[in-house]
Amino acid sequence: MPEPLLPLITAGLAKDPADRPDPGEFLDRCSEFVRDGDPALPEPVSTMIATRVAETDVLAPPAGSAPRIPPLGRPKPPLIAAAAAVLGVLVIAFAVWAIGNGGEEPSAPAAAATTAGTAGPSSTPTTPSPRASGASTPDSAVLPDSTRAAFEKISAGDCLDAHRDPYKSDEWSRSKPRAVDCGRADAYVKVFKVADDQAACRGSSELEGQSRWSHGEEGNEIVLCVRRQFRVGQCFLAHNGAKEDTVSVSEADLMTSWPCGDGSAPGDYEFVLRITAYTTASSCPSGGRRVDWEVRGRTLCTRIV
Repeated sequence: MPEPLLPLITAGLAKDPADRPDPGEFLDRCSEFVRDGDPALPEPVSTMIATRVAETDVLAPPAGSAPRIPPLGRPKPPLIAAAAAVLGVLVIAFAVWAIGNGGEEPSAPAAAATTAGTAGPSSTPTTPSPRASGASTPDSAVLPDSTRAAFEKISAGDCLDAHRDPYKSDEWSRSKPRAVDCGRADAYVKVFKVADDQAACRGSSELEGQSRWSHGEEGNEIVLCVRRQFRVGQCFLAHNGAKEDTVSVSEADLMTSWPCGDGSAPGDYEFVLRITAYTTASSCPSGGRRVDWEVRGRTLCTRIV
Protein backbone atom coordinates (compact mmCIF):
# COMPACT_ATOMS: atom_id res chain seq x y z
CA MET A 1 0.00 0.00 0.00
CA PRO A 2 1.41 3.48 -0.85
CA GLU A 3 2.80 5.13 2.26
CA PRO A 4 0.86 8.47 1.88
CA LEU A 5 -2.46 6.63 2.18
CA LEU A 6 -1.57 4.47 5.19
CA PRO A 7 -2.28 7.04 7.97
CA LEU A 8 -5.74 7.84 6.55
CA ILE A 9 -6.84 4.21 6.28
CA THR A 10 -5.38 3.38 9.72
CA ALA A 11 -7.33 6.27 11.27
CA GLY A 12 -10.52 5.25 9.46
CA LEU A 13 -10.27 1.72 10.86
CA ALA A 14 -9.66 2.77 14.48
CA LYS A 15 -11.43 0.49 16.97
CA ASP A 16 -12.96 3.39 18.91
CA PRO A 17 -15.39 5.37 16.67
CA ALA A 18 -14.44 8.54 18.52
CA ASP A 19 -10.87 8.18 17.26
CA ARG A 20 -11.93 8.02 13.60
CA PRO A 21 -11.96 11.21 11.44
CA ASP A 22 -15.43 12.63 10.86
CA PRO A 23 -16.82 12.53 7.30
CA GLY A 24 -15.82 16.08 6.48
CA GLU A 25 -12.23 15.62 7.62
CA PHE A 26 -12.04 12.27 5.83
CA LEU A 27 -13.15 13.73 2.51
CA ASP A 28 -10.84 16.73 2.89
CA ARG A 29 -7.88 14.44 3.44
CA CYS A 30 -8.89 12.34 0.44
CA SER A 31 -9.02 15.48 -1.68
CA GLU A 32 -5.39 16.25 -0.79
CA PHE A 33 -4.30 13.20 -2.76
CA VAL A 34 -5.79 14.47 -6.03
CA ARG A 35 -4.82 18.13 -6.01
CA ASP A 36 -3.17 19.66 -9.06
CA GLY A 37 0.41 18.65 -9.60
CA ASP A 38 2.06 15.28 -9.21
CA PRO A 39 -0.27 12.97 -7.28
CA ALA A 40 1.05 11.45 -4.08
CA LEU A 41 -0.55 8.15 -5.07
CA PRO A 42 -0.44 5.97 -8.21
CA GLU A 43 -2.58 7.44 -11.00
CA PRO A 44 -5.34 4.78 -10.94
CA VAL A 45 -5.80 5.24 -7.17
CA SER A 46 -5.83 9.05 -7.40
CA THR A 47 -8.44 8.83 -10.16
CA MET A 48 -10.56 6.49 -8.06
CA ILE A 49 -10.45 8.88 -5.08
CA ALA A 50 -11.34 11.88 -7.23
CA THR A 51 -14.32 10.01 -8.66
CA ARG A 52 -15.61 8.96 -5.24
CA VAL A 53 -15.16 12.46 -3.80
CA ALA A 54 -17.06 13.95 -6.75
CA GLU A 55 -19.89 11.51 -6.20
CA THR A 56 -20.45 12.94 -2.73
CA ASP A 57 -22.03 15.97 -4.42
CA VAL A 58 -24.87 13.68 -5.39
CA LEU A 59 -25.09 11.94 -2.01
CA ALA A 60 -24.82 15.15 0.05
CA PRO A 61 -27.18 17.99 -1.06
CA PRO A 62 -25.71 21.53 -1.21
CA ALA A 63 -26.26 23.94 1.70
CA GLY A 64 -29.59 25.75 1.69
CA SER A 65 -31.48 23.09 -0.19
CA ALA A 66 -34.82 21.94 1.10
CA PRO A 67 -34.52 19.29 3.80
CA ARG A 68 -35.57 15.81 2.87
CA ILE A 69 -37.78 13.64 5.03
CA PRO A 70 -35.54 10.88 6.35
CA PRO A 71 -36.75 7.32 5.72
CA LEU A 72 -38.00 5.17 8.52
CA GLY A 73 -35.41 3.31 10.49
CA ARG A 74 -31.94 4.28 11.61
CA PRO A 75 -30.81 7.47 9.84
CA LYS A 76 -27.63 7.34 7.76
CA PRO A 77 -26.40 10.85 6.88
CA PRO A 78 -25.41 11.10 3.21
CA LEU A 79 -21.99 12.48 4.06
CA ILE A 80 -21.22 9.51 6.29
CA ALA A 81 -22.34 7.13 3.55
CA ALA A 82 -20.08 8.90 1.07
CA ALA A 83 -17.07 8.71 3.40
CA ALA A 84 -17.78 5.05 4.13
CA ALA A 85 -18.05 4.35 0.40
CA VAL A 86 -14.68 6.00 -0.31
CA LEU A 87 -12.98 4.17 2.55
CA GLY A 88 -14.50 0.85 1.52
CA VAL A 89 -13.39 1.30 -2.08
CA LEU A 90 -9.85 2.19 -1.01
CA VAL A 91 -9.52 -0.76 1.36
CA ILE A 92 -10.87 -3.27 -1.17
CA ALA A 93 -8.85 -1.83 -4.05
CA PHE A 94 -5.58 -1.94 -2.17
CA ALA A 95 -6.25 -5.39 -0.70
CA VAL A 96 -6.78 -6.77 -4.20
CA TRP A 97 -3.78 -4.83 -5.51
CA ALA A 98 -1.48 -6.09 -2.71
CA ILE A 99 -2.50 -9.74 -3.24
CA GLY A 100 -2.55 -9.76 -7.03
CA ASN A 101 0.54 -7.65 -7.74
CA GLY A 102 2.94 -8.70 -5.00
CA GLY A 103 3.21 -5.18 -3.59
CA GLU A 104 3.91 -3.41 -6.87
CA GLU A 105 2.14 -0.14 -7.53
CA PRO A 106 -0.97 -0.58 -9.65
CA SER A 107 -0.57 0.42 -13.27
CA ALA A 108 -3.08 2.23 -15.43
CA PRO A 109 -5.62 -0.14 -16.97
CA ALA A 110 -4.95 -1.17 -20.56
CA ALA A 111 -7.24 0.20 -23.22
CA ALA A 112 -10.11 -2.11 -24.05
CA ALA A 113 -9.78 -4.01 -27.29
CA THR A 114 -13.36 -3.23 -28.34
CA THR A 115 -15.93 -0.62 -27.31
CA ALA A 116 -19.18 -1.56 -25.68
CA GLY A 117 -22.13 -1.83 -28.09
CA THR A 118 -25.85 -1.50 -27.65
CA ALA A 119 -27.94 -4.44 -26.58
CA GLY A 120 -29.26 -6.71 -29.29
CA PRO A 121 -27.75 -7.96 -32.55
CA SER A 122 -25.32 -5.68 -34.34
CA SER A 123 -26.53 -4.13 -37.57
CA THR A 124 -23.02 -4.31 -39.06
CA PRO A 125 -21.33 -7.70 -38.89
CA THR A 126 -17.65 -7.71 -37.95
CA THR A 127 -15.28 -9.31 -40.42
CA PRO A 128 -11.95 -10.65 -39.10
CA SER A 129 -8.90 -8.90 -40.53
CA PRO A 130 -7.12 -11.08 -43.09
CA ARG A 131 -3.61 -12.35 -42.32
CA ALA A 132 -0.90 -12.63 -44.88
CA SER A 133 -0.34 -16.25 -45.84
CA GLY A 134 3.03 -17.77 -45.07
CA ALA A 135 3.77 -15.24 -42.34
CA SER A 136 6.45 -16.49 -40.00
CA THR A 137 5.49 -17.00 -36.38
CA PRO A 138 7.57 -18.10 -33.37
CA ASP A 139 5.83 -21.50 -33.44
CA SER A 140 6.88 -22.11 -37.03
CA ALA A 141 10.50 -21.06 -36.51
CA VAL A 142 12.94 -23.88 -37.21
CA LEU A 143 15.19 -24.54 -34.25
CA PRO A 144 18.85 -25.37 -34.93
CA ASP A 145 19.71 -29.09 -34.90
CA SER A 146 22.36 -29.35 -32.17
CA THR A 147 22.92 -33.06 -32.87
CA ARG A 148 23.64 -32.43 -36.54
CA ALA A 149 25.99 -29.62 -35.56
CA ALA A 150 27.88 -32.08 -33.36
CA PHE A 151 28.18 -34.57 -36.25
CA GLU A 152 29.43 -31.82 -38.56
CA LYS A 153 32.32 -31.09 -36.18
CA ILE A 154 33.72 -34.62 -36.45
CA SER A 155 36.46 -35.44 -38.97
CA ALA A 156 38.31 -38.59 -40.01
CA GLY A 157 41.00 -39.35 -37.44
CA ASP A 158 38.95 -38.10 -34.47
CA CYS A 159 38.37 -40.40 -31.50
CA LEU A 160 35.02 -40.53 -29.70
CA ASP A 161 34.18 -41.30 -26.07
CA ALA A 162 31.19 -43.46 -26.99
CA HIS A 163 30.37 -47.14 -27.36
CA ARG A 164 27.34 -49.22 -28.23
CA ASP A 165 24.63 -49.28 -25.59
CA PRO A 166 24.70 -52.80 -24.05
CA TYR A 167 20.92 -52.72 -23.61
CA LYS A 168 20.10 -51.31 -27.06
CA SER A 169 22.68 -52.49 -29.56
CA ASP A 170 21.40 -50.11 -32.27
CA GLU A 171 22.07 -47.06 -30.07
CA TRP A 172 25.18 -45.41 -28.67
CA SER A 173 26.07 -44.47 -25.11
CA ARG A 174 25.98 -40.77 -25.97
CA SER A 175 23.21 -38.81 -27.69
CA LYS A 176 25.71 -37.00 -29.93
CA PRO A 177 29.38 -37.55 -30.84
CA ARG A 178 32.19 -35.75 -29.08
CA ALA A 179 35.85 -35.80 -30.08
CA VAL A 180 38.40 -36.58 -27.36
CA ASP A 181 42.13 -37.24 -27.23
CA CYS A 182 42.82 -40.63 -28.79
CA GLY A 183 45.15 -41.50 -25.91
CA ARG A 184 42.34 -41.41 -23.35
CA ALA A 185 41.10 -44.69 -21.91
CA ASP A 186 37.52 -43.79 -22.83
CA ALA A 187 38.37 -43.07 -26.48
CA TYR A 188 36.59 -46.29 -27.48
CA VAL A 189 36.30 -45.72 -31.24
CA LYS A 190 38.19 -43.86 -33.96
CA VAL A 191 36.58 -42.31 -37.04
CA PHE A 192 38.17 -43.59 -40.26
CA LYS A 193 35.71 -41.99 -42.69
CA VAL A 194 32.90 -39.41 -42.80
CA ALA A 195 30.35 -40.21 -45.50
CA ASP A 196 26.79 -39.54 -46.62
CA ASP A 197 25.91 -43.22 -47.16
CA GLN A 198 26.03 -46.06 -44.62
CA ALA A 199 27.30 -48.46 -47.27
CA ALA A 200 30.61 -46.60 -47.20
CA CYS A 201 31.38 -48.13 -43.78
CA ARG A 202 31.17 -51.78 -44.84
CA GLY A 203 34.32 -53.81 -44.50
CA SER A 204 35.72 -56.53 -46.73
CA SER A 205 35.90 -59.28 -44.13
CA GLU A 206 33.45 -60.86 -41.70
CA LEU A 207 34.85 -59.31 -38.52
CA GLU A 208 36.70 -56.01 -38.64
CA GLY A 209 35.72 -54.37 -35.37
CA GLN A 210 34.06 -51.46 -37.10
CA SER A 211 30.60 -49.89 -37.24
CA ARG A 212 28.80 -46.68 -38.15
CA TRP A 213 27.05 -43.82 -36.36
CA SER A 214 24.69 -41.74 -38.46
CA HIS A 215 22.30 -38.81 -38.21
CA GLY A 216 19.69 -37.49 -40.62
CA GLU A 217 17.47 -38.86 -43.35
CA GLU A 218 18.56 -40.50 -46.58
CA GLY A 219 19.86 -37.84 -48.94
CA ASN A 220 20.77 -35.55 -46.02
CA GLU A 221 22.67 -37.98 -43.81
CA ILE A 222 25.98 -37.71 -42.01
CA VAL A 223 27.63 -41.10 -41.41
CA LEU A 224 30.64 -41.61 -39.16
CA CYS A 225 32.50 -44.83 -39.98
CA VAL A 226 34.28 -45.93 -36.78
CA ARG A 227 36.66 -48.66 -35.64
CA ARG A 228 37.03 -50.00 -32.13
CA GLN A 229 40.28 -49.19 -30.36
CA PHE A 230 41.27 -52.39 -28.56
CA ARG A 231 43.02 -51.59 -25.28
CA VAL A 232 44.46 -54.24 -22.99
CA GLY A 233 42.47 -54.45 -19.75
CA GLN A 234 39.18 -53.19 -21.19
CA CYS A 235 36.11 -55.41 -21.47
CA PHE A 236 33.33 -55.91 -24.00
CA LEU A 237 30.32 -58.25 -24.22
CA ALA A 238 29.59 -61.46 -26.11
CA HIS A 239 26.95 -64.17 -26.65
CA ASN A 240 26.87 -67.96 -26.52
CA GLY A 241 28.10 -69.55 -29.72
CA ALA A 242 26.11 -71.91 -31.91
CA LYS A 243 28.13 -74.83 -30.59
CA GLU A 244 28.38 -75.86 -26.98
CA ASP A 245 31.04 -74.10 -24.88
CA THR A 246 31.77 -71.54 -27.55
CA VAL A 247 31.58 -67.76 -27.55
CA SER A 248 30.24 -65.65 -30.41
CA VAL A 249 30.87 -61.97 -31.14
CA SER A 250 29.55 -59.65 -33.84
CA GLU A 251 30.65 -56.25 -35.05
CA ALA A 252 28.09 -54.67 -32.72
CA ASP A 253 29.41 -56.72 -29.76
CA LEU A 254 32.93 -55.43 -30.35
CA MET A 255 31.57 -51.87 -30.06
CA THR A 256 30.29 -52.45 -26.51
CA SER A 257 32.08 -51.69 -23.25
CA TRP A 258 31.42 -52.98 -19.75
CA PRO A 259 33.17 -52.71 -16.34
CA CYS A 260 35.46 -55.72 -16.01
CA GLY A 261 34.85 -55.89 -12.27
CA ASP A 262 31.18 -56.65 -12.82
CA GLY A 263 31.23 -60.32 -13.75
CA SER A 264 27.54 -60.50 -14.68
CA ALA A 265 26.70 -59.62 -18.27
CA PRO A 266 23.81 -57.17 -18.83
CA GLY A 267 20.74 -57.55 -21.03
CA ASP A 268 20.82 -60.39 -23.54
CA TYR A 269 24.56 -60.97 -23.24
CA GLU A 270 26.08 -64.04 -21.59
CA PHE A 271 29.78 -63.17 -21.35
CA VAL A 272 32.08 -60.35 -20.27
CA LEU A 273 35.42 -60.59 -22.09
CA ARG A 274 38.63 -58.86 -20.98
CA ILE A 275 41.14 -57.90 -23.69
CA THR A 276 44.56 -59.42 -22.95
CA ALA A 277 46.28 -58.55 -26.24
CA TYR A 278 45.77 -57.22 -29.75
CA THR A 279 48.76 -58.58 -31.51
CA THR A 280 50.37 -59.98 -34.64
CA ALA A 281 51.83 -62.83 -32.59
CA SER A 282 50.64 -66.35 -33.25
CA SER A 283 49.65 -67.03 -29.65
CA CYS A 284 47.78 -65.24 -26.86
CA PRO A 285 48.77 -64.77 -23.21
CA SER A 286 48.12 -67.88 -21.15
CA GLY A 287 45.75 -68.24 -18.23
CA GLY A 288 41.99 -68.44 -17.71
CA ARG A 289 39.35 -69.33 -20.27
CA ARG A 290 40.75 -67.81 -23.41
CA VAL A 291 38.93 -66.80 -26.58
CA ASP A 292 40.51 -65.14 -29.61
CA TRP A 293 39.51 -63.86 -33.09
CA GLU A 294 41.18 -62.47 -36.16
CA VAL A 295 40.26 -58.78 -36.45
CA ARG A 296 41.77 -56.48 -39.11
CA GLY A 297 44.72 -58.78 -39.75
CA ARG A 298 45.65 -59.12 -36.05
CA THR A 299 44.69 -61.43 -33.21
CA LEU A 300 42.30 -60.13 -30.59
CA CYS A 301 43.04 -62.09 -27.42
CA THR A 302 40.45 -62.15 -24.62
CA ARG A 303 39.71 -63.94 -21.37
CA ILE A 304 36.25 -64.72 -19.97
CA VAL A 305 35.71 -62.75 -16.74
